[in-house]
Amino acid sequence: MARSSRPSASKTDAKKNPPRTLLGTIGAGLRKIPTTFVLVLIGLFIYFRSPDEAEPPEPQPEDSIAHEEPQPPSDLPANISPAFWTCVYRTDTQLSESLWGDVYYGMEASDAGRSVSVSVSPEWANLTPEQRSTIVELVATTWQKNSQDLALFTPEAGLETVTLKRAEDDAVVAVWTPSDGVEIVEEGSES
Repeated sequence: MARSSRPSASKTDAKKNPPRTLLGTIGAGLRKIPTTFVLVLIGLFIYFRSPDEAEPPEPQPEDSIAHEEPQPPSDLPANISPAFWTCVYRTDTQLSESLWGDVYYGMEASDAGRSVSVSVSPEWANLTPEQRSTIVELVATTWQKNSQDLALFTPEAGLETVTLKRAEDDAVVAVWTPSDGVEIVEEGSES
């Protein structure tokens, strides 16, 4: 009798743990695919949303630029107002950082701010007349906007002339006035 109980025990073990066949393994894998698939998707989501992912920088409002500009020096001459100094600083910075920054060399302005003189680099000679006019208008409108923002002038007064000169020889290359607009000075002629 002991013999008969032994073979029956091995038969129940065989029923509980059937031998692994290729078909049995594939079946077990198919039953577990949905869980595995979900885990893989979660892993991919976490991987691509990691904190070291570069996020695009938020554009800074234009007001933040005004907070970064320096204050006028304390030893500013009495005949130069802080608003005038700030206008020169802002205009110079904006022109230097503009698309035409390689042509712009520097600027001077009269104490009253009604006359502006700009030096241009040798790149000026390589520009078309339309590009030259654009630069002169850019200088005039930038100065006018900054002087208006800073209340540099009374409403009836304003910018009277913008003169562009070559940096190497101070030869006048263009002039702007409110009444005449842009006048490009031809090579070889002096104004």
